[in-house]
Amino acid sequence: MQILSYAEGILGFAAMLAALLGGITILQRRNDAAGKLMGWTALILCIGEALRLAACLLRSFTERNAAFWSLTGRMAAALAVTVVCVLLSLLWEKLYEKKNSYYAEMLVRDLAGIRALGCVGPIVLYLSNILQDEIYDPLAGVPALYALIAPAVRCVPLLVIAAVVARHWRKMRDALPTLRSVWLALVLSALFGVAADIGAVFVPALRLLWIAQVACLLWIVMRFVRFAGETGELH
Repeated sequence: MQILSYAEGILGFAAMLAALLGGITILQRRNDAAGKLMGWTALILCIGEALRLAACLLRSFTERNAAFWSLTGRMAAALAVTVVCVLLSLLWEKLYEKKNSYYAEMLVRDLAGIRALGCVGPIVLYLSNILQDEIYDPLAGVPALYALIAPAVRCVPLLVIAAVVARHWRKMRDALPTLRSVWLALVLSALFGVAADIGAVFVPALRLLWIAQVACLLWIVMRFVRFAGETGELH
């Protein structure tokens, strides 16, 4: 278990560093609105992984609230993924000079809010127990059907948001060849995220699928880095 924690920490640090360097590179190469959105997409991913890494370190140094720190790190990273999806929707509008439909914009905005609540809710539940000097897992012994409620609140909105945003990117995939795979990477990242979140209820080891999810998002960041280099600095 200790070796697994070290491995998670190393992978988290590598992902954080890659996203940070990618974001800085993009912002240096492009200074227009689209460039800033691409750069901030990478930096938000970096922040999410940094918080996951910080929680992993805190979990390693304290056994009393280890479950709380583990959950907090995962939920912080999940919130970052949500913001990344929203930024990708806004970026699509900037790059292709098109406007999302009213219903697409509403779905992305409202479902992102619902997913955020699904991320914050479990943290509040754990925190309330900690403040009462109770360190047990509030979901321990709960039937799987009830344990799936919070992951479902997080995963269903993510799937819908990813589908809406990816659909737009796919329609325009031939307009900018460097970014033609963004839609596929986004869909795969959402599927891996759902498998990690829901699968962990039954098989805790499936939580490690977050690595595949982050890898897909980093692929998008690398596409942005290359695209920014091709188009040069725009003001």
